[in-house]
Order: sequence, then C-alpha cells, then structure tokens
Amino acid sequence: MKSKTQQFLTRFEAILPRYAWVPVAAVVVYNCLVYFVTSWVVDMSRCHTIYTPLDHQIPFVPFFSLFYILAFAHWAVSWMLIGREDKQFCYRYANANIIAKTICLAVFIVYPTVMQRPSVVSNDIFSFIVKVMYFFDDKAVNCLPSIHVLASWMAMRAALQMKKVPKAYKIASIVLCLGCILAVVFIKQHYVLDIPAGILVTEIGLFATRKAKNERFLWLR
Repeated sequence: MKSKTQQFLTRFEAILPRYAWVPVAAVVVYNCLVYFVTSWVVDMSRCHTIYTPLDHQIPFVPFFSLFYILAFAHWAVSWMLIGREDKQFCYRYANANIIAKTICLAVFIVYPTVMQRPSVVSNDIFSFIVKVMYFFDDKAVNCLPSIHVLASWMAMRAALQMKKVPKAYKIASIVLCLGCILAVVFIKQHYVLDIPAGILVTEIGLFATRKAKNERFLWLR
C-alpha cells in the first residue's frame, strides 16, 4: 500500500518526469534570486535610464498587460513540456537558462537600470492589471536585459525544437512570445533596448550549451 506522499509523487511524476524535477526547480529558484534579490539591494542612485527616440514614440497601451500576464502561464507550460521531451533536452535548456540568467545577474549589478513609468488613470480591467503589476514591482529596476523577453524567447525556441508537441502549440508559443515582446514596451515595463538584450542573452545561453555538449545539469547525469 503506497503512502499518500508516494501516491502524490507518482501522480506528479506522470506530469513531470523525476529527472526534470531538479532542473525545473533550479530554473524557478534561480530566476527569483537573480531578479528579486538584486532589486532589493540595488542602489537607486546608480540606476540608468536608456531611452531611445523609439521609446518616446511608443504609446502606453494597457491592453498589452494581458500578454504580460499570459507569459507566466506560457513559461509554466513550456517548462513542463521541456521536462517531458527528454532528459538531454531538459538539461540543455536548463543549463542555457542558468547561463542566460547569470549574464543578467552580472548586468543588473554592473549596469543597473530603472524605468520611469506613466501614471495610470483609467479604470478598465487592463489598466487595473497594470496598477497591480506596478504595485508589486514597485522599484521598476532590472530592465536590461528583459527577463520577460528572455523567458518567452526561450520558451518559443524550445517549442520549435520539440518533437512531442503539436503544431498548434508551436504557433501559440510564437504568438505569445511576440505578444510578450510588444507588451513589455507598450505597458512601459521595459525599454526598447531591453528586448534585443533579452534575446541575445538567451541565444548566448543556447549557443554555449550546444558547444559544451554537456550532458549534466549540476551533478545530475
């Protein structure tokens, strides 16, 4: 007779294979450490603004907060599917994520950035979502590179390489990624330059893992 804990673990393993538990958990924990710890300790007097002429031309459009929020669901589903694809695929993407986030960590420390946000005066549902986001992310720091773009771009890249997902998911992943890229600038969470920076660090992480051909994640093989 299995205990309740064993039954839970068996059910959970049907959703996410056991070999993926540590890599996926590490991705989530490291993301929180990189973003939140640096935002808590950042010296605001050292923060830079990096407006381009295009930033001043882009209007504030609260509707895009929908894509910004959907990105979190996109990442969750993506990592579940990455974990289910196969062990090597999972380890490769987890390693790439750690590399990309480490680059972000270095940039956040060496060249901290801050976003100057607009006042949100409308009371529609999308404006309300933006107000909630601004409340919980009140410092508006760690803009460059955009972790939102990084995570969404990686989810899309993984989707396009997966063999066990339907074509509809690949298309949905592309749409959600592009929606997230638009969202970060239309709801004034990021500068235009944060977008290519987020894509670049993702591609560096993926390139590094391809070249290294490392079949381990941390101590796991």
